[in-house]
Amino acid sequence: MGIPTSILVLFALLFLAELELCSTRSNLSCIESEREALVKFKESLTETSNRLSSWVGEDCCTWNGVGCSNKTGHDLKLDLRIRIPEFLGSLRSLRYLNLSAAGFGGRVLHHLGNLSSLMYLDLGSRPFDNVYINTFTVDSLRWASALSSLKYLNLDNVKLPEATDWLDAINMLPSLSELSLAECELGSIPPLSHVNFTSLTSLDLQRNIIDSIPLWLSNVSRLVNLRVNQNVFQGSVPDTIGKLTSLTILGLSWNNFNTSMPIWLCGLSNLVSLDLSSNSFKVQFLIALRI
Repeated sequence: MGIPTSILVLFALLFLAELELCSTRSNLSCIESEREALVKFKESLTETSNRLSSWVGEDCCTWNGVGCSNKTGHDLKLDLRIRIPEFLGSLRSLRYLNLSAAGFGGRVLHHLGNLSSLMYLDLGSRPFDNVYINTFTVDSLRWASALSSLKYLNLDNVKLPEATDWLDAINMLPSLSELSLAECELGSIPPLSHVNFTSLTSLDLQRNIIDSIPLWLSNVSRLVNLRVNQNVFQGSVPDTIGKLTSLTILGLSWNNFNTSMPIWLCGLSNLVSLDLSSNSFKVQFLIALRI
């Protein structure tokens, strides 16, 4: 009886996780045990793009997407940008799924919406030497609305502009506690007539192109961590933030706030971290704080 495809893929992912990313090439033949592992990985995939057609012969260092050390011959780099395996959508009891920096790419599969027991989902990209490891895009987040048990969702660097329903889908997650949407190319945050995900405690919107905070955010009263660093805010800090009295961490750096800070900031008595750097705030606020 052969090894199930799912086991082979999981084995391959573990194998990938142990590799040290590197940009070197090799004049040596690759290590036999590592070549065999790559062959098993290829056999476990349903590969329709012909991306792995070069994976033949004895020298895996010459295969597309594989880089080897020019000293030892060990595989040090795999750059495949393969799609998320569809079998993951059949693991209905899965509670934790972390695909960050796993080398996947393309559109996020809607099959992930079958994981109704999922509590933790991380599809975020992680930079390595300024190169992002995942390159996901989504055309719709409707599948995410079925993840009713989800508490943690990381979509950092997942391109969201095409998914016009992204907020509606997230609003269907009443248990959501942590949400990270950094570098998602978001130009705005849509309005909501009713907020369901009121359990949210952490929201990361850094490095987007957002210029306004929606009024509905003031209804997320449990929020303790809000980061909107490196966006395109101008003028004064939105009064909506002043209603979030549970905040302990507030990041506003690298925007273009250029008025006096509002007096309501003094009312955020739970703050332990406040980042105002790289703005143009007026000095009057400092005087108000001393009073």
